[in-house]
Amino acid sequence: YQAQEGRDLQIVILSDHGHNHAGPGKRVEVCAFLERAGYRVAKSIMSPKDVVLPTGGIEDWVEIHNSPAETEKLAQLLCHLPGVDVLTAPVPNQTNRFLVMNSKGERAAIQWNPAPNSFRYTTEQGDPINYRPVVGALAQNNLLDADGFATADDWMAATMTNRYPLALERIVLGHTRATLNPATILISLDNHYVNANWLVQKGSRLVTCGSTHGGLDDLNSDGILLSNFTPTRDTSSDRVAGQFD
Repeated sequence: YQAQEGRDLQIVILSDHGHNHAGPGKRVEVCAFLERAGYRVAKSIMSPKDVVLPTGGIEDWVEIHNSPAETEKLAQLLCHLPGVDVLTAPVPNQTNRFLVMNSKGERAAIQWNPAPNSFRYTTEQGDPINYRPVVGALAQNNLLDADGFATADDWMAATMTNRYPLALERIVLGHTRATLNPATILISLDNHYVNANWLVQKGSRLVTCGSTHGGLDDLNSDGILLSNFTPTRDTSSDRVAGQFD
């Protein structure tokens, strides 16, 4: 390449996502769970009790589209679904406020200020993602503004090695900008569970399945960034391009 082009070949390797190495996983019974609670799994939302559950392949998360008026009730209900680790949702009728819950029913809120891209995390009952110590560290380092918000970059630096890295930013992006049609409720599953349709789940048993991916935790999220021409630093995937002009 150097002889042909007159310069060295520059190589960047960016992995897609982490893998949890938890094996094939147990299929989460979200459809049956919702139907027993009086909801109808449908292809579109025509009534308050309709929910849409898109599934592609074998996932370590569940996305639920529902009537906004049902979000609070569904969030409370789905915390008891076997396999749930963390559940998130936009708070109805409150712009840029997001609910975070876990399987214990612990509850917190994320508030997002889009202009400076800053975030605030406040606990309401327990601490579902154990971010209270992070808030304390940010406060101690004078990185919180008068309203308790810290920038996305400061949250990134403070949570890169956390069990849920960059959780606030990723949760907000997941409910606002990551897709054209964001889910109303996102569930990050325990690593020993998967979300898949019946045929895909049975088909996966025909081959060795060492792991799955897609959850909020570090095992599912941490990847690699390698370069042969410049040092790299730990960052988020949407910030990678900035390291290479």
